[in-house]
Amino acid sequence: MNYRIDFPDGDDGYDWMIVESKGWLGNTDVICDGKLYVIDFYDQVRLSQTIADEVRAVGYSTCRNIVVVERATRENIDSAVAAIARRNGFSDFVCE
Repeated sequence: MNYRIDFPDGDDGYDWMIVESKGWLGNTDVICDGKLYVIDFYDQVRLSQTIADEVRAVGYSTCRNIVVVERATRENIDSAVAAIARRNGFSDFVCE
């Protein structure tokens, strides 16, 4: 499978220490075999907090195009996307 991750602000100059400390990277374009998927990457703790906040605020939470990684680092995100592309090519995700 051919895929590409379009990270915010390109490949250079992005502050990955901030991303890791926040525990998430949102609205990230992943293009796989010509299809665009907009994916949010979370670490486990941040996703739990986000879901709890949504449930408290509106009574429910929904999830679409979310990938959970151990830590929100560029390396973990790259690795997860590569594994997903090898496994099923994003067939479980909603295409934009």
